[in-house]
Amino acid sequence: MDDLLQKLLLAIVGGGIGIFGTIWTARVREAKSSKREQLQNFYAPMEILLRMNEKAFHRYMANNATPFDREYIETNIWHPNHLKIKDLIMGQSHHLAHMPEEILDLLEHINVWLSEYELVHVRKAKAGPVFAGTRGKPHPKASDAFVYTTAESLRKSLNEG
Repeated sequence: MDDLLQKLLLAIVGGGIGIFGTIWTARVREAKSSKREQLQNFYAPMEILLRMNEKAFHRYMANNATPFDREYIETNIWHPNHLKIKDLIMGQSHHLAHMPEEILDLLEHINVWLSEYELVHVRKAKAGPVFAGTRGKPHPKASDAFVYTTAESLRKSLNEG
């Protein structure tokens, strides 16, 4: 009887370890999938758009930039990129474990910038460059840094395992 009890206990413990191992493996896989989804669906596209906006900003602020160049950047780079960033935040943030304050700061800036854009380029109610900073919402550089750092961290984490 003791032999049967020992075998039964070993089977139960072995089965428990097997179940635990399966659950643990599934959770690790799920965590990696979640990181992959965050990177693929949110942080990587956000990073590309922010980096393109940053490059355009340097061209916009260059001494040799003409009013035509600046208007082109506002209408053909920043405006569509800001709309895409807003869509990413509104439509893909469900991939995030929580909503970082830096992302909300970026969304707030974009909303103000888009309203300024509307005044300048759509309604023609205002002349000059489109700057959200004039409404007290300058571009939040900490948001860019957060997105870049998070994307890099997710890439590194996914490439290690």
